[in-house]
Amino acid sequence: MADLKDVRIRLVKGAYKESDEVAYPDKEDVDRNFLKLAKQRLLADTFTSIGTHDHHIINELKTFVQENNIDHDKFEFQMLYGFRNDMQNKLADEGYNFCTYIPFGDDWFGYFMRRLAERPQNMNLIVKDALYTEDNKLKKGPIVAAAAVLSALALWGVRARREKKGD
Repeated sequence: MADLKDVRIRLVKGAYKESDEVAYPDKEDVDRNFLKLAKQRLLADTFTSIGTHDHHIINELKTFVQENNIDHDKFEFQMLYGFRNDMQNKLADEGYNFCTYIPFGDDWFGYFMRRLAERPQNMNLIVKDALYTEDNKLKKGPIVAAAAVLSALALWGVRARREKKGD
């Protein structure tokens, strides 16, 4: 990481299954290393994009930034469009730089759905975001949002099965 001290980077956690030789197999190890690298970058005073939907990591980094008087202009948080919308708005309202990652191009929907399929827990984030507030209270109008999410997922599942069969 020292070699990249003066290079702007985007630090993200992958949702891919990799062998133990190239990746940490346990979430706790991944999170610990992600935090270590993010904190190193924040202290190095080189702009860094921090891509995560994990509120535990975000909250720890917010505390770290405050304790170390790190200027908010030295980093940004990033999340994929459609995930944790309440948290995205809250971070922006708190004065943090924020970027929403939006897939585009001919295969944007396929990319978006693969991101969901790579890590099934992402489905929980979407459903929870559609139905509940950050403090786990049911939103006032969640039925329409939930129906839209479930319809999109059902259509994607039908399409994926057809492609797999070669129809």
